[in-house]
Amino acid sequence: MRKVMRRLARAGNYQGAVEAFKRMEEFGLERNTSAMNLLRGALVKENGVKHAHETFSQFKENIPVDVRSYNILIHGYCKCKKFELAREVMKEMEVNGLKPDVYSYACFVEAYSHKKEFHLANVVVEEMQVKGCMPNSVTFTILMHALGKAKQINDVMSR
Repeated sequence: MRKVMRRLARAGNYQGAVEAFKRMEEFGLERNTSAMNLLRGALVKENGVKHAHETFSQFKENIPVDVRSYNILIHGYCKCKKFELAREVMKEMEVNGLKPDVYSYACFVEAYSHKKEFHLANVVVEEMQVKGCMPNSVTFTILMHALGKAKQINDVMSR
């Protein structure tokens, strides 16, 4: 079913992907958090973050959400540079008792780094640490790779 949803999303048929999800039970498959995350992931991957957020709102009363559910949306909004919406999703996540993880913050670090806004990426890393979420090797690899591409890595290494 994942391939069906992904192919429909890739073709720009976001509603078709949602309909495939809705009909999963007809094929003996369970509509659960994992399946919903597959749908959201397929939509976000194919630039349908708006549709992914709509499904999030539509189904969150019936299908439990987890950290991954929120991270998919955070990633999607960061990918299309809609940082305010990504922050809103992160706040909603916290209000609902879920704690952002390394991946939640790494989405922001990666997006800011791609824009060469390293000061904002550093602010996110500092925020992570203040909130007790320690950056990992992936977080630093994202930063170092982006700094290298921007030819600014020597500036960082000399500090």
